[in-house]
Amino acid sequence: MFEGCSSLKEITIPSSVISIGGSAFNKCTSLVNVILPSGITTISTCTFFGCTSLANITIPSGVTSIGDGAFDGCIGITSIDLPSSVTTIETGVFSGCKNLKNINIPLSITSIGENAFSNCNSITNIYIPSSVTSVDRLAFFSCDNLTSVVFSHGTTNIGDMAFAECKSLTSVIISDSVTSIGDKTFVDCSSLKSITIPSSVVSMGAYVFSNCTSLQTIYIEGHSNSTPSSMDGWFYRWNGSNAKIVFNQKS
Repeated sequence: MFEGCSSLKEITIPSSVISIGGSAFNKCTSLVNVILPSGITTISTCTFFGCTSLANITIPSGVTSIGDGAFDGCIGITSIDLPSSVTTIETGVFSGCKNLKNINIPLSITSIGENAFSNCNSITNIYIPSSVTSVDRLAFFSCDNLTSVVFSHGTTNIGDMAFAECKSLTSVIISDSVTSIGDKTFVDCSSLKSITIPSSVVSMGAYVFSNCTSLQTIYIEGHSNSTPSSMDGWFYRWNGSNAKIVFNQKS
């Protein structure tokens, strides 16, 4: 409807609106302020894609669905509070939001989609709540200033390259609910020095720690050596680094 309206600076959506269509404000590059009505339930795919000046937006408590790429490339956004009515962070929703520093992931969220926060270069810490069972591939790809990630008990799957190229990442706490870690999950995390893999992990992808040039030690819980049957689901080249492997211990 307003796609490409590069002079539009502010808009108030009337209270009668419950859904905003796909690409409605796509590349409205001067749009700074958006006021959404309390009755809105759906923000569709790419609704605010490329709105590079957008700085102020509050997502109402009734919103249940935010589509793929809805805020992709909104480099003016610094903080987002997701309401508890949202259950999934879809593909690329906040990808390329380079100045996003603070993100509240509520306990209602069950999955974080592909590229959801990729290239969000100002995020420094991420806490994955217990409600999130899956962090999909490339979810936090190339978050340059991300230093700390904590998975609380509940997450079972960490997808391929989920934290690849997070070059400032120094601390990762993986809960003992995680059963699967994908291919190249931490590839090019050049500041990571040590990590503990819990005994719950039964599937480990290829080259998980490839090019982690500072990685010194990988602690593996619940295994006394590298060949027990409980590690049959681990790809034979799962490591990809020169780090020392310490079995049956935690850091």
